Amino acid sequence: MKKYIFCIAMMGLAIQGYSQNATKGKGVYDKVCIACHQAAGQGIPGAFPPLAKSDYLNANADRAVNAVLRCESRHQRSG
Repeated sequence: MKKYIFCIAMMGLAIQGYSQNATKGKGVYDKVCIACHQAAGQGIPGAFPPLAKSDYLNANADRAVNAVLRCESRHQRSG
């Protein structure tokens, strides 16, 4: 079910031209990412990398989006 919600959320973002709406982004994060990457994005050492203040993600928006998509695809394969 989560993968479908995520796909719908991503399609909504694409249709809106990747809106910078923080409320919608938080909703997606709360549904898809928070369990592993934690509420503040600090991650879990040795298991899930931090997202907060990530130089790797902040340096390139396309790479950040692709990282989110790769993470979601891993969840789909494992569950």
